[in-house]
Formats: sequence, C-alpha cells, structure tokens
Amino acid sequence: MKTEKNIINGFDFSALPIKVTYVGKVQDKEWPHFLWTVVLKGKDGLYWTAPYKTGLGLVEKPKTRPCGPPPSEQPKRPTNADIMYSLLLDADADDQSFNEWCDNYGYDTDSMKAFKMYQACCEEAISLKKTFTREQLENMREALQDY
Repeated sequence: MKTEKNIINGFDFSALPIKVTYVGKVQDKEWPHFLWTVVLKGKDGLYWTAPYKTGLGLVEKPKTRPCGPPPSEQPKRPTNADIMYSLLLDADADDQSFNEWCDNYGYDTDSMKAFKMYQACCEEAISLKKTFTREQLENMREALQDY
C-alpha cells in the first residue's frame, strides 16, 4: 500500500510505524461510524492496537462512471497525523486528575462510564510512552498544536 506523505509543521507523520485497517461501518450505542484498527509498533519492537472511529461523513468522493450503477462511497482513511492527534489528545489525561479531566471535557465526576474512559486514556498514554521516545512525542505535540 502506497503511503502518502503526511508532513505537518515539518514532522513527517507518514514515517511513523502505524498500520491502519478498515473494519467496517458500525452502529453501536455511541454513534454510527466507520471503525478502523490502528496497529503501532513500539520502540521495543512490540505492537499494540487501538480502535479509531470516524464519522460517516468522512468519505472519499466516488469517481463518476459513464454508465452502470453509481459507485459506492468509500470511507476516507485517517492519516497518521489524524491518528496521532487523537491519541495524544487522549493521552493528556495522564497529566490530569480524574476530576480535572472531567471538568476539561464536560464529564460527570460521579460517572463510572466517564471513569472508565479516563482510565482508557491513561492506558493509551502509557502505551504511547512505550512506543515513542519522549522527544518524538514532544515533536508530534508541537507539530499538531494547531491541527
């Protein structure tokens, strides 16, 4: 699969060890979305996976054909920068208490669902620290600050 250059503010996100696989269109309790599986290869050689969801409006414009049925819309593959932006945003939970995190994102501090989301975000932060060096994470945060 050809990887497009994905350079944001001088950082080449296309060079990151990320593999994205389309799972399918999902309608669950949260919201209808396209589901992707993201696999990242860590600096220690180990792999970890994370789900990644995109809205149903993020589709590739189909190429028109002179005859036959209209082509179906295909979900737009998230870029490595899209993925890292989301993961880094989630990982910010690791620098906040649960109460601070709830205040910043509008969650109820008396919610087990919110607490589980907070814990998942903290786990992503740990995985990111195992995957990338501190310098890489800082460079990515800086490159994506206005993303």
